[in-house]
Amino acid sequence: MPAPKALIQCTAALALSFAATVPASAQPEDLYVPDNATWEHDWTEMEFPPNIGTFERMRVSAFEKRQTNVSASYYEQATSTFLTIYAYRPGNPNPAIWFDRTLVAINVRSDDFGKIDLDDLKVGTFVPPGGSVESGQYAVTKVQGRAISTAAAIYRAGEWLIKVRISSERLNVGELETLTKSTLAGLPALEDVSDNPAYFVEQCSNTVNYSRAEPVARGGNEGMAAALMLASSLSGLDEDAGPSKPVRLCREGPRAKEYNLFRPIDDSAGYTVAIGDAGSSIEVSEISDL
Repeated sequence: MPAPKALIQCTAALALSFAATVPASAQPEDLYVPDNATWEHDWTEMEFPPNIGTFERMRVSAFEKRQTNVSASYYEQATSTFLTIYAYRPGNPNPAIWFDRTLVAINVRSDDFGKIDLDDLKVGTFVPPGGSVESGQYAVTKVQGRAISTAAAIYRAGEWLIKVRISSERLNVGELETLTKSTLAGLPALEDVSDNPAYFVEQCSNTVNYSRAEPVARGGNEGMAAALMLASSLSGLDEDAGPSKPVRLCREGPRAKEYNLFRPIDDSAGYTVAIGDAGSSIEVSEISDL
């Protein structure tokens, strides 16, 4: 039986020329917000108040003009702890993908706070404000560097993701986990929070074969070009699988700096190549009469 043909879709900030810069590398622009004012993100209605718990807001930033990728930075002086909250719209809004990529990004940007051991994570789930199930996921771990502990959390609201990063120079892992939970609980409630329970992406237990793959000329973005080499026909997948319920994904191979491929654990057709950690992806899905 011939392998299913694939439809390639480039999502998020990728231009048709595949020459766009991944948003994670974009230079943010600080927005003017009065010190005592709450700034509201127009797209999500996410509010960034002057204070969240014991954190004091330092700045609100936008990574592109339409403000589809924004962040707010906070600081707690007593414990030298930094908090950053991101609101952005990814191509594929599955939070499990971007939680996995966030863990990679923490290591890639180790110059900021220090190196972490991705095999030594304390992972948990939480109910996001406005939600009803534990659809959010967080991880806390120790750091070797400027900080001694760091945390990451992510959840979905509609087609948007809220990502939280906390790093502390004084709090240990247990103390930071407590602070992370209380900070997440204190965030403003959003509408349309996902009711799909969070899960931790594991490495796929089997390998899918790719047929008729053709390399793409490498341009300015090496990771993007390399990922496109995989965007071809699939073999060994179930052609009759349908999207009747949320699909649980696994990661093809170990975590990698530039990109990772995620596919359904039930071997149904299609996969996502997630590039960087800010929402850019390549979607490959089966169509019957290409």
